[in-house]
Amino acid sequence: MGVFGYYWAEFTVGTHNEMTDLHKCNNDFLTLKKTVEELFSVDAEKRKKAESVLQESLKCPGFVRVLLRACLSADFSVSARQLAAISLKNFIKSSWISDLEGSTQIGEEDKIYIRDSIVEAMVNSSPLVKKQLTEAICFIGKYDFPSNWKSLLDALVKCIESGDLSIVNSALVTAEQLFRRYSTESKSEKLWREIKYVLDNFADPLTKLFTSLTSKVSGEEMKHFDNGCTMQIYETFVDTVKIFYHLNFQDLPEYFEDHLDEWMGGFKVLLELKNVYSCPEIGNLKMSFCAQICDNLAMFSEKYEEEFFNHVMNFVKIVSQQLLSVSAEEKYDEFLSKGIDFLATVCGKPPYKLLFENGEILSQISECIVLPSLELRACDVDNFENSPNDYVLFDLEGSVAESRRRSACNFISAVCKQFSDTVEPMFTLHLHNLLVQYSEDPAENWSRKSIAINLLLAICCRGTTQKATISPILNVNEFFLTQLKLVFESALGNALLKADILKFLILFRTEIPKPTFVNILPTVRNLLCHDSAVLRIYSAILLEKLLIGKRQFKVLIFNDLQVQLYSNYNLNDCLICFLGGPVAVLELSEVAGSYKIIFENLLKAMELPDTAHCEYVMRCFMRLIETIFNLGADAVREYFNTIAMKIYSLITSPGPPMFNHLLCESMCLLIRLCGPTDNFNAEDILFPIFQQILQSESNYLLPWVFQMLALLLNRRTDEAQIPPVYMVLLPHLLNPEVWSNPVNLPSVTHLLTVYMRVNSGELSKEDYLIKVLTIFQRLVFSKSFDENGMRLMNAFIDYGLRNHVDMYLDDILRVVFKRQQENQTYKFSRMFVLLICHMVVRFGAMAALARIENIQNGLFGNIVEKLFIAKSYTFKRSEDAMIFIYGVLQLLYCCIEFKINGVYSKYTVDLLQMVHASFHKHSEIIFVSTEGVHNAVDEDMVSNVLYHADVIEFHIPGTENFAKLYTHAIGQMLRDAALKDAVESFLSRLTEQERELLRMMSLR
Repeated sequence: MGVFGYYWAEFTVGTHNEMTDLHKCNNDFLTLKKTVEELFSVDAEKRKKAESVLQESLKCPGFVRVLLRACLSADFSVSARQLAAISLKNFIKSSWISDLEGSTQIGEEDKIYIRDSIVEAMVNSSPLVKKQLTEAICFIGKYDFPSNWKSLLDALVKCIESGDLSIVNSALVTAEQLFRRYSTESKSEKLWREIKYVLDNFADPLTKLFTSLTSKVSGEEMKHFDNGCTMQIYETFVDTVKIFYHLNFQDLPEYFEDHLDEWMGGFKVLLELKNVYSCPEIGNLKMSFCAQICDNLAMFSEKYEEEFFNHVMNFVKIVSQQLLSVSAEEKYDEFLSKGIDFLATVCGKPPYKLLFENGEILSQISECIVLPSLELRACDVDNFENSPNDYVLFDLEGSVAESRRRSACNFISAVCKQFSDTVEPMFTLHLHNLLVQYSEDPAENWSRKSIAINLLLAICCRGTTQKATISPILNVNEFFLTQLKLVFESALGNALLKADILKFLILFRTEIPKPTFVNILPTVRNLLCHDSAVLRIYSAILLEKLLIGKRQFKVLIFNDLQVQLYSNYNLNDCLICFLGGPVAVLELSEVAGSYKIIFENLLKAMELPDTAHCEYVMRCFMRLIETIFNLGADAVREYFNTIAMKIYSLITSPGPPMFNHLLCESMCLLIRLCGPTDNFNAEDILFPIFQQILQSESNYLLPWVFQMLALLLNRRTDEAQIPPVYMVLLPHLLNPEVWSNPVNLPSVTHLLTVYMRVNSGELSKEDYLIKVLTIFQRLVFSKSFDENGMRLMNAFIDYGLRNHVDMYLDDILRVVFKRQQENQTYKFSRMFVLLICHMVVRFGAMAALARIENIQNGLFGNIVEKLFIAKSYTFKRSEDAMIFIYGVLQLLYCCIEFKINGVYSKYTVDLLQMVHASFHKHSEIIFVSTEGVHNAVDEDMVSNVLYHADVIEFHIPGTENFAKLYTHAIGQMLRDAALKDAVESFLSRLTEQERELLRMMSLR
């Protein structure tokens, strides 16, 4: 497209400083060595210059080969070789795959060299370099293996068969990381083809290696191995067992089914190995591969019951014996946790129920292994006090590294579900004894009640999730009131015990009635600023869980029928919370005094250690803003400055990604609630912060800055009210650097569409417009970001000056048609038909048809047939669904009008069926007037916190609602002799429910 040409060069070429000799790719080892040495210089200027030289050199063809050689060169120091490996890995990660234009900075010749050489380099490198090259291999393998890198598996197999354990281990570490995604990705034909290729070439060498080593460690030969040799063998077992898990996760391959006895026999040998070495590292490695074996056993008992059935009882006995032999030391935690998880899996599966009929094994496991694992250890208390975030992950969230206590609770839950008559009396008696011990000396025996609470949670929660059915053996509310409430409200109670009570309240929140929560609300809000970080976090989680029910309830209020169900409540005067029963409603008079205290305490928590950047506290703050949204700006305006300053602090002290996200989303809610208004100018507070972020290197904050800018600008309804600073900012938004970072694209695209809506005249200036169209051309050919480009053009069609739209529309359509022909996807086809519907909305169906026909005769009919009728589209955004349905309805009318010449009337019934199907997919808009599209979008925003800033007011012309348009079209078609039979046939196929819906629509 010639008109976009000059600006396109800026995206593809860029500007660089005058290049040095090294920049011209003088691939000289000595020059590279000098550059790397300067990276370690104490002189900041030298370091900065060396970084620039290295970055520019990486762009030169052939330089990655020099880096790979440097990773092994004795001429480089250990640190320099590691730095070369890190630079190579990072460059591969950023440049191996195609960018937005479909090109890469690494040429095909360099790629071939790297694929042919990097495995050998990894095997022969030092441990620090090996780690970086392994990451690089796995990254390349993610995109090139196996189709473009069949030699990778051959090289790894060759290493495994070498007999040199150091080479074998290097290959196994790489293979394990390469195959790890097989146990995490969803099933797909592509994934299964890849796994089959790996199995055909790798399963046999892996099995031979495993059986060979297990025979060595089980024989007399093992006695003659020194510590170094034993460690290498044990390291091999760790990765071998992990790889076995990955290769069997999706399905049990035929090869491993045939060799299952060999592997299970090997697992038995390894589990029963005695650790006779004084070296602690060897003992740790043994515990590690034993834990991995238990992972495999749990997977087989869960997924492959029939094949594993004959091995189950043998492993139950072996694992139980091994668990009895380990102490309370932390180094055994992983094995004990995985072992109990295996036992829990077996006990929870109905096919194995007969194996435990006599109850003796269950009693022994429960009394000797599981119940002792509920005990609090000194390390647990230390973790509670000094590592609160880790404690929360272990205790409540269920981290990847499970804890003893959590695994024990899972076991108790599983056996209570399958063998309640056998084990519940035993657990209930133990619970009673714990409570008696606590009552004898509460101050000294506080841990007894902590254990009792966790035991009770395990007994009562049935199923695999925390929201599973509750056991009928206990009245939860009564237990809280008689056993826990007094301790919870006491100012002197143990902090860890209070944390367990909060966990009890979180997990049983649906079983505890509203009055109880109203009663303890002052205590919960005060714990938000307690000295214990875990208590601050748990109280924030509890409040957030209670507040989130309000949002879940509100999304139901979309149409008149649902509103009538709750007509007794004034939604402006009530706070709706999820507090037991289906819905509980608290009068604001009951809790109004708590809001400010909760806000203040949450802000205090964000100033204290360990919760300064806590996502749980921030999420609670955001939910609270969301909950009291209807109270108006006065309720939260005073916190606007505070949240703004917290965003400012992220420039120098970044928080965790989720905390950053929730903090910025909270500001988006405050912007929607507070302004800009006549007496409050949000820009005055936020723009200095935005300026600092734009001038700093905090690029990770840019998407949120664009999101907040879009929200601020979108609230400016009058063009004359738009502050000049927005227009000053516009050239910077069109800078190629902003659009070169994929992370920015969704938010900056949205911001640009808002600019088009509020001030299309300014953006339609020739120099700006060409840049916008160039950005569109760049994005639309990217498979990942084509939707952003299409949304940009939708906004241009909706809001652009008519003469500019007329001028460039043909070129835009040609670009879209070209992309559709070259790389058709469902997502792009959906955006394509949406663009045509936007044309229909702006110009009318007849004008849009004529515009497309001008490009090629018969093209419009081809689009209707191949894109509209042949596919079924679903839209996440209500706005998109409305525009699509309105556009298709207008096309339907257009086809009816064309009945005279018969060119398009053949599509009429198909379009009618499409509209009907779309109504059922997007039933929430059936009764929405076409004049109120933006109102429906606002309701949608409430249900998705990620979407707070994404509200564009859009007006579809006309006063009839969709229901009337639809039923009127049916009426017209029934009056047409040529269409009547087909329409009646369509109506006769409707279900009774669909006919009732159509009848209701006809009454609107």
